[in-house]
Amino acid sequence: MPRLIQNASDVVFRYAFEHPECQGMATTAVVFQATGRHALISHAGDSRVYLLRGDQFRQLTEDHTLVQKLVKEGQLSVQEAAVHPQRNVIIRSVGITPGVECDTLFIDVRPSDMFLICSDGLTDMVHDEEIHELALRYRDEALVTALIQRANARGGRDNITVLLLEVEDPDEEDADRRSPTPSPKRTAADGGYDLLEKTTFLENIFMFKHCNAQERMKAVRCMYVNSYEPGETVISLDEEGEELFLIAEGECDVIKGDVHLATMGVGECFGELAFISRYNRTATVNAKTAVKCFVMTRQDLHELLSDDAVLGNKLLWNFLENLGDSVKRLSLENADLKGAAQSAARGGTTPD
Repeated sequence: MPRLIQNASDVVFRYAFEHPECQGMATTAVVFQATGRHALISHAGDSRVYLLRGDQFRQLTEDHTLVQKLVKEGQLSVQEAAVHPQRNVIIRSVGITPGVECDTLFIDVRPSDMFLICSDGLTDMVHDEEIHELALRYRDEALVTALIQRANARGGRDNITVLLLEVEDPDEEDADRRSPTPSPKRTAADGGYDLLEKTTFLENIFMFKHCNAQERMKAVRCMYVNSYEPGETVISLDEEGEELFLIAEGECDVIKGDVHLATMGVGECFGELAFISRYNRTATVNAKTAVKCFVMTRQDLHELLSDDAVLGNKLLWNFLENLGDSVKRLSLENADLKGAAQSAARGGTTPD
């Protein structure tokens, strides 16, 4: 799919080269392909894809604009970007160069999911909150009409393109989709998490605290889910490894020899040292209950750094910050233990 956009960019670029009056012309592109219960999205530019699933409303794509780049780098706030004089300057587009770098996203789809594909002619005029509110009130062509009318009422300063895709339930072809019932959230028994569930879970994980939703979506593409039964060993002392584990469900016991070091629960992670270097595992981790972990390898991190340096640097910074906090905590605990030992030693030599 990225090749389709790259080929289109080549065609537009060559046409503009051969027709001087068209030099500099460019456009944005979104390619959406759904097969069965999965969809693949590729895009370049600032046209967007949104997903409405039940009461969840999420922008899936990331704008390839100058201001979005500055927001990611911490040089602009979201509020400043919204009124910046260069907010419509795009840094990736179809036709400016023979090829173009695309972002590609793989997502699970469910019955009654709605995908809204639109140009910045809509999103410059209508805020996300209003799009969500209208999507809850209208369906099908009525929603498309309402969105275009709202944008035109605000001035309609650019071309407004809106495309709505709705996923049908093959088992309920005759159901009234104007009042759809959201699909129940999958649990461990359903065999895993989809993109939105992973993204939502990562909101409260230290490594992703400075990341926006689109950045978390990029990160979860590099993760897979492993399941463990109670008593099963996740990692073993002194074994080689390069994975970082984030506990999504259940609890794990951390053991070294015959000593129980800790019990870890949802949202906690282990395997940090092996993840950033080539240390062997420093403890054994066993599943105390049924456990599900999100797993990222060192190679996954390297690929993420190569694909999106800003996001990769955020993850590394958050990771090192958390590691520094852990070292500080251990140093304080060690100092307390030394103090207690010294006090005990002095007490042992004090005459009665």
